[in-house]
Amino acid sequence: MTINPRRQTGVTLIEMMIAQVVGLIIAGSTLSFVMAGVRSNTEFVSTTRLTQELRGLMDVSTRELRRAGFDQNAYRTIGAGTTYTSPFASMQFVPTPTAGNTVASCVVLAYDSAVTTAGSGPGVLGSTERRGIRYNAANRSVEFNFGTGATPDCAAAGANYAVYPPACNAATGWCALTNPQQMEITRFELDTKDSKSIAPVGTTTPGVAIRVVTLTVAGNLPGNNQVVRTLVNEVRVRSDCTLANCTAAP
Repeated sequence: MTINPRRQTGVTLIEMMIAQVVGLIIAGSTLSFVMAGVRSNTEFVSTTRLTQELRGLMDVSTRELRRAGFDQNAYRTIGAGTTYTSPFASMQFVPTPTAGNTVASCVVLAYDSAVTTAGSGPGVLGSTERRGIRYNAANRSVEFNFGTGATPDCAAAGANYAVYPPACNAATGWCALTNPQQMEITRFELDTKDSKSIAPVGTTTPGVAIRVVTLTVAGNLPGNNQVVRTLVNEVRVRSDCTLANCTAAP
């Protein structure tokens, strides 16, 4: 049997190099595909987390705004034929809305929390029944004031962000509702453009203020401004205001 010596030769250097290049291309493509999947999954998780955090903030703020002006003592006058003016009815927006600018970044409100301690209770406006919600632009956070002392001041010093989690400011009552180390709030707006006053029949003096607040919240994860989410909700304040000055602090 005759053996062809050409068939006994090994792989040439060029063939080996071509095979290595092809292998590297396949490995690189596979690695790129895997990395793209990891990035996509990471972005999805980050987006979901951010959306849930913003929804939580929106839910808390919406519930507070809707509850503004609630006075359980007002129910006692229904059908009794008596005139009753609730001390909880006012809502203060800062800066004060004007015809040219209806957007505020802070709101002070009150509602009857049925606390039976001294100075509060049904129909009695106590210091613990005043609330405040505001945007802290310096720390990119939203703060909440439980009104443990005087009426919340929108211009007062905020929470202490030098510690984790941020500590409440005992002197002013402002506490961090969001933590900038977990989520940065880039926009928190309270727009009252859809609010209106209605005058009683046969008069020109407004008697009832119907309040509608469009709440806009936007934010991103810390150090990641590529993933930004914005939520908008129109909030109808359930308790209309019948006071002469509905924009004063409660």
